[in-house]
Amino acid sequence: MIEYDRYLFLLINGAWHPFIDPVMEFFSAIAVWIPLYLALAAAAFFRKCYATGCGGYALTKTIAPGKFWLAGIAALGVCLVGYLACDWGSNLVKELVARPRPGYDPLTAEGHFPTGRGTSYGFFSAHAANTFCYAILISSVLGRRWLRIILVVWATVVSYSRIYLGYHFPLDVAVGTIYGICVAILLIKPYKFVIDRIAEKYPAR
Repeated sequence: MIEYDRYLFLLINGAWHPFIDPVMEFFSAIAVWIPLYLALAAAAFFRKCYATGCGGYALTKTIAPGKFWLAGIAALGVCLVGYLACDWGSNLVKELVARPRPGYDPLTAEGHFPTGRGTSYGFFSAHAANTFCYAILISSVLGRRWLRIILVVWATVVSYSRIYLGYHFPLDVAVGTIYGICVAILLIKPYKFVIDRIAEKYPAR
């Protein structure tokens, strides 16, 4: 599996082009997406941003209009927990597994690394975990199917960029993706529980 992983990395990382480099650098830069994170988080505070019948759970509950902002706090909280779980989980596993990034692996160290080689260890990818976790969580909160498609495509491109730029092996990204999705799924039920309690305490009159 490790040998195949190296082969796949060299295949993806080797298919580089100077015109594509800045595009991949853009998608790989988390700071670039902060406005999107903030906009989607802010959207969770407004009823009109939810879609009835498409999974927007808070809108299926009769929460008093003046207290709907609490649903936004719940959404913001669950996204924050998801981020911490993915980030801390990735850092912990990186130290435990101690798998070198491609730039430090003797068999892949001659790859394409336009923005550097990163820190020593890369298993598993925090970028993949965070982006997929956020894609599932925020689209589940707002209940927009089209938003889920857009965010999953975005997370896929971000994850691909990590291999293209030489920061991760494909297996790092695959495990990060699975981990992020699992974290999101585990957090959806507590989120719904909190929404239920808000609806019980502040029902619409």
